[in-house]
Amino acid sequence: MFIWLVFKFFPISYISFAVFTVFMGVELVIMDYDGTLVDSEPVRQRFFHELCTKNNKPDPAEVIKKTYNTDAGFEVYSRMGFNLEEDLLYIWGEFIKFFNENPAPIFPYVRETISRIKKLNKKLALASANSIRIISPSLQRNGLEPAFDIIVTTEDSERKATILKKCADKLGVKNYRNVISVGDTQDDITGAGSLGMIAIAVGYGGFCSADLLKKHSPSELVLKPAGLLHAIEKYL
Repeated sequence: MFIWLVFKFFPISYISFAVFTVFMGVELVIMDYDGTLVDSEPVRQRFFHELCTKNNKPDPAEVIKKTYNTDAGFEVYSRMGFNLEEDLLYIWGEFIKFFNENPAPIFPYVRETISRIKKLNKKLALASANSIRIISPSLQRNGLEPAFDIIVTTEDSERKATILKKCADKLGVKNYRNVISVGDTQDDITGAGSLGMIAIAVGYGGFCSADLLKKHSPSELVLKPAGLLHAIEKYL
């Protein structure tokens, strides 16, 4: 009855997205891996330097600087002087090996955030453009893998929007507006936005600046790991 009265006297255009989702009920929280759950950017930069040193390539410092705030993807290796057609499988193998030997640490407050989501009986997914061969050992090492109802990675799709959609579809969530997606890049935000999901941007990951993330109009912008749970709970 209360919901009927709200819609009768207040046009939908005047009802905030946050309030609307409270009425409908968030069913699923999808979290990115790199830069959201784990502090992987420093490890990624160390990998670039080691890869270039091992292969007699110039110091990648300038390339790294130019890829900040971009979704350069594998193109970054072309800028370092690698031939992607010939070297991609080698680079990918070295990347996975390096990250498993030098695991990225979990950000502070991540465990508390995950624990709270599960206590509220919400579905929890992990969606990442990284490899399951890095993510699964990392989650197992930190005792977090059982918390996730599903993990979808670059092995399933290279497009973030497709990865997010697969998470929701495989968990039986039909209304994407009842999904919170958390990520640290513009691709994470635009991918969630294209599906109508609640997009929470985190600016503490070290890959994209807060100013860039703001340009893509996320539902929330979190600047420190300590603020992540509060931002998510607004919609739960």
